[in-house]
Amino acid sequence: MSELPELVVAMRHAESERNKAAAAARKGDLSLHLATIQTHDHLCSITERGKRQAKSAQDWLAKKKLHFDKIIHSPIQRVPETLTEVFGSYWKGDVDHRLMERRLGSPLENMLHVDRLKLAATDSRFSASVDDAFNYSPPGGNSFATMLEETKDFFESLKNCDAHAVFLGTHSMRMRIIRMFVENQTPDQMIEHIDDFEHGFQNCEMYFMSRVSPFDDNQTFPNYQFVRRVNPYDESRTTGWRQLLY
Repeated sequence: MSELPELVVAMRHAESERNKAAAAARKGDLSLHLATIQTHDHLCSITERGKRQAKSAQDWLAKKKLHFDKIIHSPIQRVPETLTEVFGSYWKGDVDHRLMERRLGSPLENMLHVDRLKLAATDSRFSASVDDAFNYSPPGGNSFATMLEETKDFFESLKNCDAHAVFLGTHSMRMRIIRMFVENQTPDQMIEHIDDFEHGFQNCEMYFMSRVSPFDDNQTFPNYQFVRRVNPYDESRTTGWRQLLY
């Protein structure tokens, strides 16, 4: 019988040029934002700070002596760049488009979050982004509902990968959808915290999913029953293992 890998670790990419620009814009400096939108989102590189974040992830994984049988990742440039910093120049992985970030389409892709909200309030084509946020598909983009179906399909495919430990290189919103799926959250629960810093995943934060109990009994379950968050450069955001109770 096919089984899921015993351990899956999903990690968000390191800080990208757009992440840096968005952070500056929130403080009132739009210069970086105006510069980065000239480059397609998929082609944005990670920053020097992002490289330091990835090095912290490398050190944390090495300290814990964690090794992975398989690496699967989004093809968007900032993800393989991050993985090169974490695993070195000679890492090998499989590209999977089901690990990509949400597509917002035009014109949302190049807009700041506050401007997207303004557009939703004034343009009926985008009002559903607020009224029915989970199922809303922006023009040229995809919905959270579609991402959830992709994620379910992806985890089903992991049953055939013949690996005990798998590392996923992905994005912030995809990680929220992965957590939603693994922890059996409802759409309302997911959307409720969509803008909540504490519930989001920061750059190079990792989400651990284990079928094997990390506690004394060492039991193994058919599905992921134990989860934790690890931030390799900010211990205050790292949590202990938590058992899921459905």
